[in-house]
Amino acid sequence: MDDIEGQIEGQTIGITAEIRRDAEAGSGSGWINLTVEAAGKKFDVGGANFMIGGEYEPYCFSEAGDVAGLTAALGYDSEDSDTLESVLSDLHEQAAPLYRAAAEDIESTAPECPSGDGHRWESHPSDGCRENPGVWGVGGAAIKIDEYCLHCGCKRERIVGDVNVAGNRNGVAYEEAALEGDDLRKFRAAYDYEA
Repeated sequence: MDDIEGQIEGQTIGITAEIRRDAEAGSGSGWINLTVEAAGKKFDVGGANFMIGGEYEPYCFSEAGDVAGLTAALGYDSEDSDTLESVLSDLHEQAAPLYRAAAEDIESTAPECPSGDGHRWESHPSDGCRENPGVWGVGGAAIKIDEYCLHCGCKRERIVGDVNVAGNRNGVAYEEAALEGDDLRKFRAAYDYEA
């Protein structure tokens, strides 16, 4: 849960986001609870779906919960669909930092690192292009970023941006113990890391 304060139609509102993630699918959703301070009323409205490590897509009006109640509490006509859309648009604008943080929080799905210190991600020096290790073009306007944990050898693969292959876009995947034995020792040596 995260809390922020914002403005909708000139009124101060408090926003709390309830974030749910599906580690296996690499996706999640954020649902918004909003309090109109002047009215002292709380509403369940808005939200967004997201790919972990990628982009978010706000809910449209028909999926958005009690936007009519929120609109009435703000002093507007809850029967006017244009006003409802406008209030929801303002809500999404105010909640954007919460959506973005939820989408970018790829560590929330990482396998636990046995080191106890959390993962320490680094690019493999021999992976990807020489100028930018660990980074690969995957088509369209997207890149794939591969990193490995110096502690345990787990691999993290992120795809960021729009690609030209259906189903191959923003997200994150992990492979436990991707580097082991000599491969892990060589990787650690490249970073002067001692286990």
